[in-house]
Amino acid sequence: MSVNANASPSPTRSKGRPKAQASASARPLRRVLLALLALSGLLAAWVGLGLAGLYSTVVFSAAEKLLALGPSPAGALALRVGSGGGDGGFAVLLDGRPLFRFDRYGAFFNVPLLGALGLAAPGLSAGARLARTALGLGMLALAHVAFVWVYVKAQLVNLGMLNVSAGAAYALNWLALLLGPVGDVLFPLAIAAGLVGRPWAEALGLRLPQAARMSRRGEVGRNAPCPCGSGRKHKRCCGRR
Repeated sequence: MSVNANASPSPTRSKGRPKAQASASARPLRRVLLALLALSGLLAAWVGLGLAGLYSTVVFSAAEKLLALGPSPAGALALRVGSGGGDGGFAVLLDGRPLFRFDRYGAFFNVPLLGALGLAAPGLSAGARLARTALGLGMLALAHVAFVWVYVKAQLVNLGMLNVSAGAAYALNWLALLLGPVGDVLFPLAIAAGLVGRPWAEALGLRLPQAARMSRRGEVGRNAPCPCGSGRKHKRCCGRR
C-alpha cells in the first residue's frame, strides 16, 4: 500500500474560525440590546425619579436669566415648570399672571436617548463613554436653553409685547420651529453621530472605506479599529496574526 508523501495535511487552524465569526456577528446585536436596556433604565429614572422635572427647572432657570438680559415687557417675567397640560411643559408668567404655555417640550425625552447612545457606545473605555456622554448632554442642554429663549421671544413678539422688525419676527418664529419639533430627534442624533458615531458604525458593520483606516504608509495603525469590522483595536484582533 503506497502513501502519497506529497499530500498536505488538512489545516487545523480554521477549526476555531466559524465560532469566532459567529461571535463577531453577534456583537452588533448585543450592543443594540445593551443600548435599548440603557435607554429603558434611563427613561425609568428620568420619569420615576423626577430627573425630568429637575432638568427642566435648570433649563428654564437659565433661559429666564437670558431673557432678563435683553429687551423684555414691563413687569417680572418668569418661567414655571408644569403648565397644566399634564406633560411637563412650561408656563410663562408676567407679574404672576399666565401669559401663555407650551405643553410639549418640558419632558425632554431626547436626553435619555442621547445618554443611552453614549453609555452603550462600543469600542470605548468606560471613562471615554462617560466623558463623551457628558459632553453630548452639555451640548444638548445648551440647545434646549436656546430653544426656550427663542420660543418665549417669538411668542412675546406675536403678542405685541416686544417691538422688533418684521424680519426679526420672521427669524424668531422660524428658529422656534427649527429648535423645537425638528430638533427633538435631530439634535441628539447629530450630537451622538459626532461623538460616538464612528464606534457605532464599526460595531454595526457600517464600515468606512478601507483607505480611511490606513495610515499614510498604507498600513493599519496598531490602535486603529480593525478593518475586519469586529469593533476591536487592530493590535488585539487581526494584528496578532
